[in-house]
Amino acid sequence: MNVLSGRALLLDMDGVLCFGRQPAPGLARFLDAIAGRRYLCVTNNSTQTAAEVARRFAAMGVELPAERVLTVSEVLRDHLAATCRPDDRACVLGAGPVAAAVAEAGLPVDPARATVVVVGLDLTARLADLGPAIDALRRGARLVAANDDPVMLTEAGLLPGTGAVVAALRATVDRPTAGPVEYVGKPSVVMFRRALARLGVGADQAVVVGDSLASDIAGGAGVGAGTVLLTWGVTPPHAPLEPMPDLVLPSLDALTDAIEESDLHTGVRP
Repeated sequence: MNVLSGRALLLDMDGVLCFGRQPAPGLARFLDAIAGRRYLCVTNNSTQTAAEVARRFAAMGVELPAERVLTVSEVLRDHLAATCRPDDRACVLGAGPVAAAVAEAGLPVDPARATVVVVGLDLTARLADLGPAIDALRRGARLVAANDDPVMLTEAGLLPGTGAVVAALRATVDRPTAGPVEYVGKPSVVMFRRALARLGVGADQAVVVGDSLASDIAGGAGVGAGTVLLTWGVTPPHAPLEPMPDLVLPSLDALTDAIEESDLHTGVRP
């Protein structure tokens, strides 16, 4: 059976639907094609809320409702609320949505006494801003990160991602004493399970579409979903495919063609 046949779609955003604030070619056609399907945009970008994402797409001339977006900051909030103790204190590295996630989880911010270091992405941060987090980690604080993406894809090209910040922090802590990093975003099952629950489908009823082998394809395969790789984002066409996606396509238009063909054969109509 075609991996796209009748399945709900879990869509990466940057590198699939857009490149920063530039729409991907064929975006409006694609959104029209999937209007009758269950789908959710699942993003590791921790710098914007779902409402801000909706406004970003509106500025590109397309409608993407906020309820169709699951951000890593939302998943981070729920993870912190579920795992932190009443006496925990946080040191926060990240843009507004990350700070809001910490506050909504009921975790007080107190860098000098932090027992949890929470890391997202802040493109305005300086190396000196890492100091309190380094101190907290050396005292034994947990390290909870939005994701381990080494880069972030923008309209101007690649920028360091949250994973690069985590790597910098880890480099300052003695390896034998450093605890594991708790990642909540893709490819973590934490985020994919939350996305599946929000759509009300099992993994075998869903397909993950992304441009990253390590984040989207590995994560989708890890929960048992189908996987589709687009080779116009962070994974170029000549890259070794490991893990192997179920389907590899060169563009969003090619994905739309495949979806329309699948829907035609299964009798699905938008």
